[in-house]
Amino acid sequence: MNEEELLKIVAKRIKKFTSNESTSVTYQTARQLMLSVIYCIKDEPVSLTKNTNMNQKYELIDLDQIKLEEAFYTGLKNKKEKIQKAKKLYGTILCAFDAYNVECYHETIMKGMKCFFERYDVEFDATNHILTLDYPLLFAATNLEGIDLIYEYLLRTYLEQKFLSGFDRNEILALLRAYHNGYKDLIINVAGIVLTNSLACVMVNHIFSTLSISNEERSKVKIICESKTVQEIEELLSTSLSILMEQNYKEDGSLRDYLSTKIHDIAYEIKFAISNNCLEKLLFYIKQEEAIQETVYIDGMQMEDEKLRELIKLMNSLSIKERICMIEKKVRSLADLKELLTECFYEGEYEYVFQLLGIEEKNILLAEIKEKQEFEELNEWEKKLLQF
Repeated sequence: MNEEELLKIVAKRIKKFTSNESTSVTYQTARQLMLSVIYCIKDEPVSLTKNTNMNQKYELIDLDQIKLEEAFYTGLKNKKEKIQKAKKLYGTILCAFDAYNVECYHETIMKGMKCFFERYDVEFDATNHILTLDYPLLFAATNLEGIDLIYEYLLRTYLEQKFLSGFDRNEILALLRAYHNGYKDLIINVAGIVLTNSLACVMVNHIFSTLSISNEERSKVKIICESKTVQEIEELLSTSLSILMEQNYKEDGSLRDYLSTKIHDIAYEIKFAISNNCLEKLLFYIKQEEAIQETVYIDGMQMEDEKLRELIKLMNSLSIKERICMIEKKVRSLADLKELLTECFYEGEYEYVFQLLGIEEKNILLAEIKEKQEFEELNEWEKKLLQF
């Protein structure tokens, strides 16, 4: 690499960083800018999930054979385009994202990713992806940094969510409870647990969608796999995956390739569990009480905006008792209730409304408020509900 030409680029970046007010920065800042320049010059725009060896490093371009400044600006342009692709992909994920009550999953995707897009600086700190990405993927994205890592993490998250959407949510929750009663607070990969049990179900010709392996079926898995090598178990699991994909995902090639990366680990885990007589720690039986569906709150129909405005105007002319009666008669959705609390009630009156809330409704509002308070000022009624 032409060091002199590289330093010239960095010098220009320092000027831009300081808005042409200085050519002097700290060593740490200079290093940060240097790494950002090199990161863009060595741009690798191809997604790793399209490669069979998903963590292999691509050969870097011969930097002595190109003009570094031209390569830098081309790379910077590519990184900015990838940021937009990542935002679009993130939006797609959010449309149907489900953390399955795993707190770490929710924090990483719902809060962490928002923080990344707010703070990432591709111009001057391009290698810093900001997040620790605490939620573990089915197959970790390595050898990447900056927007490349975040985009790949989101792409794999999208595939895992797509895989999980092929199963009933309550079956997944029941499986996680069978895995560990306190699963919500664990740092676990949901897709890996579901994949392992579903492939075992296919292997013993059990309905895979139930995700439950009985003692009898677990014994069948042991009989089938006990005398086989890890490689032979891999082949069985690959066949099971093909059946699963054909029946549930219309042979989605990208998803199949991604799930295949876990086959070797699952084969090894099955072999290890059989050898140590602890297959029940890997393949779980869902007891009937664990399979009881969790209550899902369904909000009522929201009013049309014009009707809601009329109701707000009317309620502002009524006594507190009359306003409470109006809520009981007219309000069917939490969205409308929140609007009315903001517009029509005041200090000392909120508690009368809170008494109308069911446990589920109150919990939903509290969850929303706790998330909101990290980013913006709360309304008075929201502060009061936290104390109610």
